[in-house]
Amino acid sequence: MLAAMGVGTCCAQCRFANQNSEPTLTYRFESTAELASSALTVTLEFKGNAAGQEEIELPSHWDGQAIRTLSSGTTVSTGELPKSVEVRFPPDHEVTLSYRLANNWTGPFHSPLQFHPVVMPTYFEINGGNGLIHPKVDKDIPVTVNLDWQQIPANWTVVTSFGATSNGTGRCQTYSGKFKAIAEGLYAAGDFRLYRFHIRDGEVAVAIRGQWTFPDTEAVGKIQRALEIDRQFWNDYNFPYFLVTVQPYDTRKGSSDGSGFTNAFWIYLSQQDAISKQSPLLIHEAFHAWNIRRMGEADDKDENALNWFHEGFTAYYSDLLAYRAGILTFDEYLEKINRDLRRYPVSNNEYIRGRILALWADGEIRENTGGRKSLDNAMFDMVAERDKPLTVARVVDTINHYLPVQSQSQFDQLLHSKELPEPSLAALSSCGTNSCCAMKSWEEVPTFELGFDFSGSRAANSILDVAPDGPAYRAGLRDGQELVGYAVHNNDPDKLAKITVRTLSGTKDIGYYPRGKTIKVLQFNVGCP
Repeated sequence: MLAAMGVGTCCAQCRFANQNSEPTLTYRFESTAELASSALTVTLEFKGNAAGQEEIELPSHWDGQAIRTLSSGTTVSTGELPKSVEVRFPPDHEVTLSYRLANNWTGPFHSPLQFHPVVMPTYFEINGGNGLIHPKVDKDIPVTVNLDWQQIPANWTVVTSFGATSNGTGRCQTYSGKFKAIAEGLYAAGDFRLYRFHIRDGEVAVAIRGQWTFPDTEAVGKIQRALEIDRQFWNDYNFPYFLVTVQPYDTRKGSSDGSGFTNAFWIYLSQQDAISKQSPLLIHEAFHAWNIRRMGEADDKDENALNWFHEGFTAYYSDLLAYRAGILTFDEYLEKINRDLRRYPVSNNEYIRGRILALWADGEIRENTGGRKSLDNAMFDMVAERDKPLTVARVVDTINHYLPVQSQSQFDQLLHSKELPEPSLAALSSCGTNSCCAMKSWEEVPTFELGFDFSGSRAANSILDVAPDGPAYRAGLRDGQELVGYAVHNNDPDKLAKITVRTLSGTKDIGYYPRGKTIKVLQFNVGCP
């Protein structure tokens, strides 16, 4: 049964038990929300070391704001800006530092601004990477971290990777474990509507804010179904608590994003987009709880080098699991594959590259074993052997274990080139199961080309770098026009791109098909040979 939680009150500052066995950090949060500006004040308390100095790591998107010292004898000096500062203090004394987070951008809220600290009059959402300073530590060391939310407005819901409350209780949170969980945690509070349900013994909290064209219950139902699909695939229900937040962009249509955190993920949608179309995105973000969070520890270098696996293989499984669950039809599933096959030769996107590599590997394994094994087995092995370091070599070796010898060298070649793989029809395991068949053919298709710097234009709220021989220029876009809105289906040249700009003559909607050069690509079609 779903129940929206009520409003409560908060009380005085949290008092936490002393932890002497491991490093302890205490964060206290206070929101100051006004119509003109909003800020989140964060206070960090920790016991200084015997050396009397610590390097303090700064969050991403740090905007040079001042760090105040609230403990006696403490000073802050410039370190490796913008990454760190150095703090000096009396040896073995308590250290208290304070700083303010505020929006470091202006204009409408749109992607990718959700990766900055978002601090609004009625809510905020941050994560450990963009909002928390901390002494420089190995992220795998055990720590105790206290989170004090008592000074957040009494009628605000508080939701984090470590608990959720909207009735004024439960605002004093303590976590003990690897610091990585804090650094990758999600933290939000404000006018969220909070719902709870259980999957077996695990609690799920869903926090929704904003006005939508769909009821909250529909969103909660889609989220629950996505989590159930993933947990059934992995046969893993060991999630005592999990959080999902749902929030709107200021755009009307056409934008969506998700991102995974410790025990959590968020999704952002344009205000008029339907939640009914977001099941693959929800499955994708839930899948990250295993890929790569339950596959072992990776250093930063290996984690970045694994994006094709982390994101691309997850993209493959999000659609595959949606198809297996009956959410996508066979035709819809094939079209998603075909779309990425069309994009692959001209794209550097790791989602696209990894998804086609996964499709190819799945087909090779299924064909070589007569369907007795699949890429699923390699994914299960990655989780089962999570005690091993997570490296590119380990991922490749695990997949190679199931590939035939002749395919192993091709896999290595595909990893280091932009050669388009030719997936086997065996990858479409649905053939025969649901009386579906598919055929392969090579077809001439246009590439996707917007014809201007889309990401830079969104950041600047101004049209940038319009290619004079591209489709955007032919449609009427020019450098310097103010970007007011957009509806773009990324990497789909057959869907109209709509760009709204403001010029000297007023606001204008410019629509065009973002088509570039023609290339020859492999496509799957429904039918029997």
